[in-house]
Amino acid sequence: MRTRKPLIVERDGARVRLLAPSVGWFGQARAKGQVLAPDAVAGVLETLGTYQELVVPADVLGRIVNAAPERLQEPVEYGQVLYELEPFDGATAAVAATGDARTGGLVVRAPFAGRFWQRPAPTDAAFVVAGDELATGRTVGLLEVMKTFSHVHFGGANEGLPERARVVAYAAADGAEVSAGDPLLVVEAL
Repeated sequence: MRTRKPLIVERDGARVRLLAPSVGWFGQARAKGQVLAPDAVAGVLETLGTYQELVVPADVLGRIVNAAPERLQEPVEYGQVLYELEPFDGATAAVAATGDARTGGLVVRAPFAGRFWQRPAPTDAAFVVAGDELATGRTVGLLEVMKTFSHVHFGGANEGLPERARVVAYAAADGAEVSAGDPLLVVEAL
């Protein structure tokens, strides 16, 4: 079972650093250029056989400017910088959209429970990245149930969303267990 733990925030002007909240092995790191939005899972920290999902604090939003660790599991110490973020265009709209994620705002939701995958294969690029434009029918991820993979599509008006939208950030981590109706992707209207 995984618990959730917020990352430590350190601010330097417009730049934000997200720090490790404890020692352990850091894995499932997000790549340079991806957007981290409030309440998104930004990796996993293993400490003495327990796993903690590292969560982006509510007041943090930005694009990752540092490279991901070279190893899949990187040893880290308390307070070590895991991410450096810079603000990006559309940040105000993104915060509003992310804040509405629990109340029916601009998010693509899981049609059923399963394990959510952002990419078609572990070595492939994500289906979409922050800034991509979406039209109805575009694949944004996969849901896995009992080794069966189903495409998750941007539904547009069928899901109460605009016909065209721009990706702000993934709300569900790659490989995360999700329930029906959980936010998967935060979008903003074009």
